[in-house]
Amino acid sequence: MVGGTQHVTPSRPNGVAVLPRDDRTVDQMPSKSEVGPRWFSMDEVAKHNTITDGWIVVDGNVFNISNFASRHPGWHNGAQTSTVLAIKRNLGKECSNEYKTIHSLDARAMLMDYYIGKIIPGGGKRPTKALEGYPSNMKKKLDMAFNRAKKSRRKDSLMGKLQDRLKAQHKRRGFKEIQQKKLCSSTKQGSYSVQEGGSNSMQGRCDDSVCQPDRTTSFIPSAMKCTEVLCITVFALYWFAFDLFPHCFKYPS
Repeated sequence: MVGGTQHVTPSRPNGVAVLPRDDRTVDQMPSKSEVGPRWFSMDEVAKHNTITDGWIVVDGNVFNISNFASRHPGWHNGAQTSTVLAIKRNLGKECSNEYKTIHSLDARAMLMDYYIGKIIPGGGKRPTKALEGYPSNMKKKLDMAFNRAKKSRRKDSLMGKLQDRLKAQHKRRGFKEIQQKKLCSSTKQGSYSVQEGGSNSMQGRCDDSVCQPDRTTSFIPSAMKCTEVLCITVFALYWFAFDLFPHCFKYPS
């Protein structure tokens, strides 16, 4: 990182991005400061109004966004030109309304990384009490962003498991196109295929020793059932013929 080394920030507690929309590069992260948060006047903030040295004020909090602003992709990407122009327009100024209107919860949480202090209340004398840590309202936003990211990851994980399970079920049920070209040695039926979505033809699983039919798409009686149907049909015809033409079936006396 230019102007400092990479370090842990509030939105990156382990030094890596946690929030879904955090695509910042290392150079865009804030430089590590040896000085804690301080009190500033608006006159002091107004002096930092350039891209390479830019501060902004949001809700009375001061942020040094120099690294982020100077290395924003909008300077090289025409689709984000309006974004960098908005940043440049607000450097050295109070921009709470505009910032909160156009930025998401994740962006507002990431802004906490650039926090350097607060504005002196009412433009009076500089308070003697030193600032410690981060403002409570900023911590609340960060916690909300973390919780939403956690729920999103859990949802994505569950959806991924469900999709994998459905894919496995579809594969087992024969909905995935399969080309089988092995000769069924027991039935000598050769090779055949099962098309996706099923068809009106019999499906099968062929190996070197047995061909096992799967009647998942249509009902085709086996050889044994065909014989049973034929016998029952012949018997029924004979029975009706006996009722209609009994004289034909009289035995000689």
